[in-house]
Amino acid sequence: MQKLEDRMMVEKAKIAEFSQSKQEELNQRLQQATHDVQTAEANLKQAEALLVEKKNESSALRAQGDETERDIAMTRNSVKGLQEQIQRCIEQQNNSLAPYGRDLKSVLERIGRMSWHGQKPLGPLGVYVKMKERVWADLLRIILGSHMSSFAVTDIRDLHVLKKLLQESGKWVVYPFSILLLTSGANDDP
Repeated sequence: MQKLEDRMMVEKAKIAEFSQSKQEELNQRLQQATHDVQTAEANLKQAEALLVEKKNESSALRAQGDETERDIAMTRNSVKGLQEQIQRCIEQQNNSLAPYGRDLKSVLERIGRMSWHGQKPLGPLGVYVKMKERVWADLLRIILGSHMSSFAVTDIRDLHVLKKLLQESGKWVVYPFSILLLTSGANDDP
């Protein structure tokens, strides 16, 4: 009986030792698992913070891209407007009649084909004004103003014919052309 009891005690000691080692192993595993969870939670928080940061950066870059696209669109529109202005300037330079209205060339051609009582009407008078110095352009424009788009006739009978021609072409309505009657030197060339 004593042997059995000794043996039981030895077995109990082995079991206690085994349980203790198992308990320590389980505690170590539990501590490791707790540490792993804490590390994973810290990594998750860092990842979430990084995600928020990257979303903010993405939003900022998107806003910057939108602003850049608006700037590009405005610049394109500006360039287009400037190109149109350049084209108009080139057209004006090539067409000396451009300041006096559209299609004035056809009106002048009709004037050239018609027969007149006096000399062929002269105009628009601004076509015959040439400036050496552009400094005086604004002053002349202010002083002479509408006279630059005037026509001159040498016979009173031509006055009504020319007025009717300008009205038919729409020039009298759109551009206030005036017609001057030249009384002296009716036989002279204009």
